[in-house]
Amino acid sequence: MAVSMFGSKEQLAKLLATEDIHVRINKELGTAAFDTKNRILYLPDWSLKDKDVLDLLTGHEVGHALWTLNDNWQAAAKQELYHKGILNIVEDARIEKKIKRKYPGITKQFVKGYKKLANDNFFWKAGEQPEDFDFINRLNLHFKMGALSGIPFYDADEQALVDMVADVESWQDVLDATIALMSYAADNMDEYDEDWDPMEFRGLGAPGESNGDRNEGTAEGDESNAPKGSAGDDGQDGNDNGDTVSSDISADLKEKLEDLMSMLPDDLASTQDRFDEKMEELTNSSEEKRDQIVYFSLPEANLKTILLGYKDCLKEMQQKQIDIETSNKEVYSDSPHAPCVVDYLEKFTKFKNSSQKIINYMVKEFERKKAAKEYRRESISKTGVLDVNKLYSYKYNEDIFLKKILKPDGKNHGMIMLVDWSGSMNQHLHDTIKQMLTLVWFCNKVNIPFEVYAFSNNYRSQEKYRKEDESQETWAKRVIGSQPWIEKVGNACFDRDNFKLLNFFSSRMNASQLNNMAKIMWRIGQGFSNRYYHQEEWGNFELGATPLVEGLVTMNKIIPMFKNYHKIDKMNLIVLSDGDGNTELGSVKTVEGSEYMSTRYATRGNLFLEDPLTKRTYNMADMHEEDGYWPRASKMQERAILCLLKDRYDLNVVGIFLDSSANGKALSARTLRSFIGHKYFNKEGHDKARKECRKTGCAGVNQIGYNEYYIVPTGTIREVETSLDVDRTMTVGKITNAFKKQQSNKFGNKILVNRMMDIIC
Repeated sequence: MAVSMFGSKEQLAKLLATEDIHVRINKELGTAAFDTKNRILYLPDWSLKDKDVLDLLTGHEVGHALWTLNDNWQAAAKQELYHKGILNIVEDARIEKKIKRKYPGITKQFVKGYKKLANDNFFWKAGEQPEDFDFINRLNLHFKMGALSGIPFYDADEQALVDMVADVESWQDVLDATIALMSYAADNMDEYDEDWDPMEFRGLGAPGESNGDRNEGTAEGDESNAPKGSAGDDGQDGNDNGDTVSSDISADLKEKLEDLMSMLPDDLASTQDRFDEKMEELTNSSEEKRDQIVYFSLPEANLKTILLGYKDCLKEMQQKQIDIETSNKEVYSDSPHAPCVVDYLEKFTKFKNSSQKIINYMVKEFERKKAAKEYRRESISKTGVLDVNKLYSYKYNEDIFLKKILKPDGKNHGMIMLVDWSGSMNQHLHDTIKQMLTLVWFCNKVNIPFEVYAFSNNYRSQEKYRKEDESQETWAKRVIGSQPWIEKVGNACFDRDNFKLLNFFSSRMNASQLNNMAKIMWRIGQGFSNRYYHQEEWGNFELGATPLVEGLVTMNKIIPMFKNYHKIDKMNLIVLSDGDGNTELGSVKTVEGSEYMSTRYATRGNLFLEDPLTKRTYNMADMHEEDGYWPRASKMQERAILCLLKDRYDLNVVGIFLDSSANGKALSARTLRSFIGHKYFNKEGHDKARKECRKTGCAGVNQIGYNEYYIVPTGTIREVETSLDVDRTMTVGKITNAFKKQQSNKFGNKILVNRMMDIIC
């Protein structure tokens, strides 16, 4: 199996570069490249089985990233006065010497790696012997394979040139050595008779030298966004290192170099040419798009378009409620369903009053756990001031100083709840809203900053909102407004623009706003769950699809704003849904304008999410459970985005999956299979989940991207009216059991809020 370039090798490249650079694999590259402006190291998709060779190649390319300067190489290539093969050999010798000097431990990998490549005929054909090559090729093999390889040199002139290449430090030294080698090669060709001393022009190859390395400064003026190839391979550059020299040369030297170039064959460095050809054979380059490796970053959410604030939500819902009651007045009075609709305020008040018991219980538990954690962080410190009450014991007691208890400040907690507002939620939306309201009241009582958002694609998306004689384009512009996503080159894009994030609850609400919104949410949930939604049409707040990926991408903009506004130390993101998202990032913007590349062309293992802030990369192939089915693209994107959010904002992410397939309090086999695999292969996992669900009302499973993930049968969150049935015939034991059962029903059906309270603490 080929060694993967990602994982440890990506980290190796970053460590060697002493910089958190981006590392990308590109199947279309035959050699490595480095983008000096954006600090991106491009590596070919080498199919390698030898780790030493991979370490060698990675270290070599990082050497170019650190010490080969774009301006220098581009100037030399543009002048066409230096033999490319010889220049490559000398520059490779320089950067490999520097990388081995900087990291002596990598020398072993260079020696073993080049030995392996030589044995595989990467430098010469089978049957050829290194000692039979001309000087330039023997020189190349000497600096690649090391002095212990025993590459021979036959006279003092050759050895002097070997020593000269070994001493190169700056780019000016590279040019001087290249000129000397070109002259020597030409002198040993029968058709070139002119004898001249290249040392006469030493230092004139590029006057105005400014020695140094990358850490001493950087050159300016490189505004190109395109990746630049490495100097040692395809004749382009690496990192900007401050070793900038002028490209001006004297007229005499220019004439001499032109003569040399006319005499030297292009394939003079045959060992280097063969090495380059063999390296290209190691790449998995393909013209088919499905074989390409695709990198993408997240678009920026335009909150002015996407977010509907709690004030606007409440205002629009209140107006819609008035419209419903006005238009359906007769229906309510005559309908057999009227009690369910009309008495919602009475039921809401009853629920709110009954919820105070568990809210008070949650508050007590929260304060208790919070105090315990603060106590554990306390420490005792000596003040350095004598305790006069202990002075009498100074002869036998060293502890005679006053002590001070250090109490660190408590952490500020914060919570964002992301709720599924899709059509499949209708049957258990009311029970979900009850859990949501209880949690909102709890957070409000203990002064925990919170936001509750619902993700929907139904807001103003219906054609019925289109006016007469209004074009599709005008209608879309009017109802959608400006573009919801701010896209840049490299961003993945959504195919649809009708996503909306509805801010139902917020800790910024006053008491009146929160109470009014709670009443309306109760009414909406009651209507949907009891199938009276055909009587009460809530327009923009009707249930739609499941744009979970869009919701998570928007969190990338909302979470830092929320944390900064409330000064949050412990941030919690709770995602509540009853199914996977059914929308996804479908294409990547590759060029400024309208050119896109579909992510669908990227096969498993070829699609990567990049975070430009943390410089981390997330492989979609890593976003599936080993024991589960390979998930759909939206699920893998969801997990990758959550991993990005956790790494960037230090989140505690909790997932709640509402399982209604079993229509009760048990977990369905179908649901468990999608999370932990088929029962036939994971019987122990299935039995454990079912046992946990019977005991606690939910089952915890491992899910990529989540700190905790719970499968909750919808039957466990439904309100159950229970009373304590006790009669004279019951024994003490039966009365005790009846009381425990009644208390369990009272608190056990609040499974979501109980779990979340533990998490928030």
